[in-house]
Amino acid sequence: MNRNKTIFENFNASPNQVCLEIIARSESTHRNLSQNPPSLILGSRPNQPVIRWFPLNMDWVKLNAVGAFSASRRLASCAGVVRDHFGSFIFAFAKKLGECSVVQAELWGICEGLRLLQHRGFRKINIESDSACGIQLIISGCTSYHPCVGLVDRIRSIMSHLDQVTCNHTFREANSVVDELAKFGLNEDCDFQLFNVLPSFCKVKLLLDCASLLFLFWSCTPSFTSEKNVME
Repeated sequence: MNRNKTIFENFNASPNQVCLEIIARSESTHRNLSQNPPSLILGSRPNQPVIRWFPLNMDWVKLNAVGAFSASRRLASCAGVVRDHFGSFIFAFAKKLGECSVVQAELWGICEGLRLLQHRGFRKINIESDSACGIQLIISGCTSYHPCVGLVDRIRSIMSHLDQVTCNHTFREANSVVDELAKFGLNEDCDFQLFNVLPSFCKVKLLLDCASLLFLFWSCTPSFTSEKNVME
């Protein structure tokens, strides 16, 4: 873009101007895709799910949470990214967990994210995780002898003190920003890191999310949605 303007229009833009134009075009694409059903844009098949980061209603925030596990090191981590209804970054975190199951790592990410959101006063939260099993446990609960019962009870307790909470399963491709953070958490010495500014290694993926980059899958997997009053 900048190269073409320089060659054909003798126009030299600063790096900041180029970044601002990219962001403006991303936001324009985001608005257009939000206003038009993706199936109409893409001509996709009826059973072909659209995989991307979806915007929210006003006053809602979205928590994308994920867990990561290194089999060779027997080490797990979790991470979460919180964004507003426009997709703008609010905060993120990465936490080293030690040894635990993949589902437990996913649930830890949700639990830590909800705890931080409650502490900051957010009341309407959409949770997205690529762990269908973890989402189902949160919605349906689990038996007293289940290995995840402590985490599930803690999550459901926090949710009961919030105004509205929805839980959705998503594909890992729609969780790319937080996936980078979870991998980062595995390799850092610090047990817990809170980011009030988006880390540089996540910026490109966040821009792609804001541009509503679409991922198409030909097969469908189960998804779950839960309102707080449904659990009760």
